[in-house]
Amino acid sequence: MHPELIKMGVPAELLAKRIMYFDGEVNGKWADVLGPAIVLLNARSESEPITLYIGSSGGSFFPGLDMYDIVRHSKAPINGIVYREASSMASVILQACAKRGMMAHARMIVHGITNHADIREEDLRNRKWQKKRLADFEEKNAIVAGIYASRTKQNKKIIAGWLRKDTAFSASEALKARLIDEIL
Repeated sequence: MHPELIKMGVPAELLAKRIMYFDGEVNGKWADVLGPAIVLLNARSESEPITLYIGSSGGSFFPGLDMYDIVRHSKAPINGIVYREASSMASVILQACAKRGMMAHARMIVHGITNHADIREEDLRNRKWQKKRLADFEEKNAIVAGIYASRTKQNKKIIAGWLRKDTAFSASEALKARLIDEIL
């Protein structure tokens, strides 16, 4: 079994049953743990499904894309189950799953990409810096919108509305929006 997952509290018995969970902030640490674990489970069997439980309030963009890509490219189908919440990048990761389920009382929050890093006062006065930052946000939001569009088949106006603000979905609302395939 993958020692880092076991260190983070994932019992070896769950991994043996091809069950993983992601419970925390989307960051490089989790990407570094889940990626090798998925590769390991694929090496054992490319046909047996893997179940990934997701309970995350989201986090960083690039580690989230790393996690999205490894889930999406798994030869073994990965079935995602939201058990508390899948917010922000966690909701994007869920879109990579073969089947997307959500517990009846879980929630999902979708929004555009923001950067909560400290901003220096002199940067705010620099128009060139502001233009670059805006272009960076627009590029990241286009990637996220494309991911949602590919799975939900919603039109771009609807997705743009979700991304303009924090848009919360109950399980039934997420099912209606096609962000999930079933309520568990």
